[in-house]
Amino acid sequence: MANNLIRDAVLISGLFSAGIFAFLYRDNIYEYAGLDPQFISDARVSAKAKHLGPEQDTPTTQPVSQSYYGYSAVISKSPDGQYWANALVNNMKVKLLVDTGASVVVLTPKDAKKAGLRPSDLDYNAPMNTAAGKVMAAHTEIASLSVGNVTVHNVKAVVIPKGLTHSLLGMSYLGELRKMEVASSELTLHQ
Repeated sequence: MANNLIRDAVLISGLFSAGIFAFLYRDNIYEYAGLDPQFISDARVSAKAKHLGPEQDTPTTQPVSQSYYGYSAVISKSPDGQYWANALVNNMKVKLLVDTGASVVVLTPKDAKKAGLRPSDLDYNAPMNTAAGKVMAAHTEIASLSVGNVTVHNVKAVVIPKGLTHSLLGMSYLGELRKMEVASSELTLHQ
């Protein structure tokens, strides 16, 4: 009986420790597993919206449809008041802040690496004016960038080595679209 108690105590202690480890290192675990927590959250919202039915339908982050313009994607406004796109950059998931004031797509070194680029091999010789001041950036090109089914190929981009907390979806992608509509709670991209 004492052996069973000791075994159970060790098992519970191990499970508790594993839970704490998983909680503390969840961002690393998500990245290693190739998951985006926002993507999971969006999927839950989408599933809930389908369950509620058409009368009670709540907006999802990026429903995709074919429209008069070709393909369309809808980005719902986040609680922070921004439009965040869960994009595929060279077929890899990257979360981008929609920024019509950015002339090109701007990537952090982490997101550039995730998209298959090699930030350490780039030539940081392009001066850029940012909200944080002047920085040196590296020009590059993204083979494909998709938000939902709205895909643009050969997108001009820059990688900024430091001072940027998130990547930006700029006009080198947005300017290639047929139309962009802004409503109070959503942004619709048309290709």
